[in-house]
Amino acid sequence: MDPNKLPIGWLSSEEGLMKQFTFPSFNEAFAFIEAMVVVAERLDHHPNIYWEFCHVKVICKSHDVNKITRRDFALAESINGIL
Repeated sequence: MDPNKLPIGWLSSEEGLMKQFTFPSFNEAFAFIEAMVVVAERLDHHPNIYWEFCHVKVICKSHDVNKITRRDFALAESINGIL
């Protein structure tokens, strides 16, 4: 993993690594969030998740050091793997 290369579709900001997802339905957005929870628990690294109907915004930032770390890149890549 190259920490200088952003995972596909992710942006880097002061908030952290960020990606917005849009789903065809409320239920599909919810299923995606459920799948993210499983991934986050497995990696023991948890994103901020913002959910509004069919739209899900995910921000990965290591809260303990208040910056983007390799763990955030790994989590973002794993989240991409859900789709």
